[in-house]
Amino acid sequence: MSKYKQVYNEIKSQINNGNLAPLQELPSENELMQSYGFSKDTIRKALSLLEIDGYIQKQQGRNSIVLKHDLSKPQMLSEIKTVSELNSASTHQVKTTLT
Repeated sequence: MSKYKQVYNEIKSQINNGNLAPLQELPSENELMQSYGFSKDTIRKALSLLEIDGYIQKQQGRNSIVLKHDLSKPQMLSEIKTVSELNSASTHQVKTTLT
């Protein structure tokens, strides 16, 4: 397993298990680097993936915060996904029914 996926999975697990509560700040990138012993690029890639999947919100100049599961972060126009992209990521199951 790649290093960034390891960090991603561990933080995601902590969020899902309730060890990291909604609106709680994550440790800084530097603290995560020291904790995992990985490079800043690896930590940033893991955090970016967590943000894309709706687990955290990154804040410039501040630590990332854990999002509530029932809230979704605001989407930028460039981040809008098609139904097939949403379904392939397994984060949503979107179906269209014609009557």
